[in-house]
Amino acid sequence: MKLPPANGNVERLRKLVVEFCIQPLGTLPQQAIWWTSYVVLTRRGTLTRGTGVYTEWSEFGNFSSREMGVLASVTPRTTDINIVDISKGVSHTNETVLQVVDLSETPSNTEIFAVLVATGMHDGAYQVGGQARLEFRSATTW
Repeated sequence: MKLPPANGNVERLRKLVVEFCIQPLGTLPQQAIWWTSYVVLTRRGTLTRGTGVYTEWSEFGNFSSREMGVLASVTPRTTDINIVDISKGVSHTNETVLQVVDLSETPSNTEIFAVLVATGMHDGAYQVGGQARLEFRSATTW
């Protein structure tokens, strides 16, 4: 997910709150959804997909290995992309992933992305939804 630009408010930017919901849909017992959640800063214009929704990790990095058709390891891109937070886990039931990231030192001319990479085991069926918000300090001084 690409977040709205902070524009001139970047000096007041405090934090990013990201929530992903993962729902396994498979019918086999003991299925698992392996997930990694990233918060990524990029130089403006580095990632140019108009929708802001990227369905393939290849925009952000390269698959460094696969095992039995399952994503095993990802090597993130390092040019013009800065990963500022990573969370990992395995879901066996409905799960909510919550990330709260301090972005108070974010440089201007930056775009912010919340990325979830998920891989289903066994029958592999799952669905994911997500939302994110930027929080700013008030411009009012007392």
